[in-house]
Amino acid sequence: MALKNTPNWWHQSFQSCVRSELESFSDYEVTKFVGLTGANPIEICKTDINLAKSADIMVALTRFPSVGLGMEIQSRIDLSKPTILCHPEGEPLSSMVLGAPGIEVIYYPNTDQDDKLAAKEMADQLKVYLN
Repeated sequence: MALKNTPNWWHQSFQSCVRSELESFSDYEVTKFVGLTGANPIEICKTDINLAKSADIMVALTRFPSVGLGMEIQSRIDLSKPTILCHPEGEPLSSMVLGAPGIEVIYYPNTDQDDKLAAKEMADQLKVYLN
């Protein structure tokens, strides 16, 4: 998910709600993003690509465009590994991504009003998909 240059509400509200919901999935590990820790770009690239390549399933939030996320998705396509994109209803999503093999899209309510509800609905959809 794009984390740099995103609005404060994304970090403080929606993203924290999503992380909390995903961490309730006992069979899966939710990794931490190192890009905001002050790590250098080379280390961030190595870490993110290695995580993307090694994960059995990658869940990506695509609310904001991200070149880095596109790189991670491509690394998974190259390895024929499944990727789930969580995207807000009614928002455009790249046809290139929609047509890529191994990509599934889960749409969640597009709201800035109730981030907890949107995060819960997205997590509920993911639980159904992953079980």
